[in-house]
Amino acid sequence: MILTFGLRTSDFNLQTIQLIAGDHMADNLSDAVYRKLQKQILDKTYPPGSRFPSERDLAEALGVSRVTVREAVRRLAELGLVNKIPSSGTYVREFESEASLDLLVKIMQSRDSLDPDMLSSLLEFRRATEVFAARAAALRASREETAELRAILAEMENRLEDADFLAQADYRFHFALIRISGNRVFRLILNAFKPVYTFYTRFFYGLEEMPRRSILFFRKLVSALESKDELFAAYIMEKMLEYAENRVKEETDLFTRSLAGEGQTK
Repeated sequence: MILTFGLRTSDFNLQTIQLIAGDHMADNLSDAVYRKLQKQILDKTYPPGSRFPSERDLAEALGVSRVTVREAVRRLAELGLVNKIPSSGTYVREFESEASLDLLVKIMQSRDSLDPDMLSSLLEFRRATEVFAARAAALRASREETAELRAILAEMENRLEDADFLAQADYRFHFALIRISGNRVFRLILNAFKPVYTFYTRFFYGLEEMPRRSILFFRKLVSALESKDELFAAYIMEKMLEYAENRVKEETDLFTRSLAGEGQTK
């Protein structure tokens, strides 16, 4: 059954039931509503500029209380996705054209589970920036700076089974590389993304063989910097990120198919 504003009872009831079964029911339910509505805004179920459903309509459609909906909408407003106008209603903001990098970071940080599309977008962004950075770094890197990169690699090699440590070390390596490249804008952007970067990189290093594969790429990259071979440095960076992107897509496709299979057996 399709309810007002395009909401379907089947979209949400199973999640609601699962959350009710756990501890801290109210907090979990409010968070589930918040995440559901956030996703619908981001995927344009509620287009930018459109009027957002009322608390009553959302509460009826989702099978929750108006208090739960009110808290979720308050969080959406704080995030910058909706705007509450007195005596008029709540509207979806033109976040894609008006929002800053800070909003994107907040959206990504607000997720505590893997978003395959977001991870793929992050890898594509890295390819667009870090291939250039690798080439520039090869032309500028001093002996001390390449020694710094090798020191980070040595730390990573000693902790290949520790995905959390590897994610932090990976960030340090790439931040150092961008710093060496001399591009201050790239450095500021990467710094803003640090919490998100390490969260998604933690997933990457949890994949089989990824730590060892990454170390091999990193070694070749540092060697290219040491020999001032900017073309090879750019080539290795592109191949490394391309490999990572394809590997992650394989894993997330498998995950998506497994979820679909579970749904068909229920």
